Amino acid sequence: MKKETQIKVLTVSLIIGAGIIIIFYFVSPLLREIKNNSENLVGTRIAIDQLIAKTEAPKDDYEELHQFTETIEDLFISSQETIGAAVFLRELVKKHELEHEVKSIQLAESSEESWPYLNINLLVFGEPNSFFKFLKEVDSNKLLIRISETYIRKNDERNEINATMSLKIFYKE
Repeated sequence: MKKETQIKVLTVSLIIGAGIIIIFYFVSPLLREIKNNSENLVGTRIAIDQLIAKTEAPKDDYEELHQFTETIEDLFISSQETIGAAVFLRELVKKHELEHEVKSIQLAESSEESWPYLNINLLVFGEPNSFFKFLKEVDSNKLLIRISETYIRKNDERNEINATMSLKIFYKE
């Protein structure tokens, strides 16, 4: 019986040894290949994510630029409304109980440095607080208006401000 037991133990040992050899030589390379393929898959996925990010970036930039462009468009009056801008200024001066005289109105065409604009040279005089409220309202208006060449003199006898200014009201063609 001992010999039979030894044969059974030897047979089982050979089967286990053969199984280990089969696992080592056949299954182990399969597992290494699966591991390498999964690493390649992860690398490919990262590359794809980077490509997607690059293709979406211009879309995000475009959407941001489009929103900015829409905001800018609201700042301009149309070229047909330039006379309305002069009327708007006249009404604004009256609203603040100021006197005014329009020295000149000129349309300036667009150039590489500037958008087209309506240039109004204006003489405004009246009470100082009213004048500064007028300036504040011009500045806070939704239109794109640039105040330049402003000369202010105070008339102490009449408690008035005399101001000469140039207003550029930008418009779209």
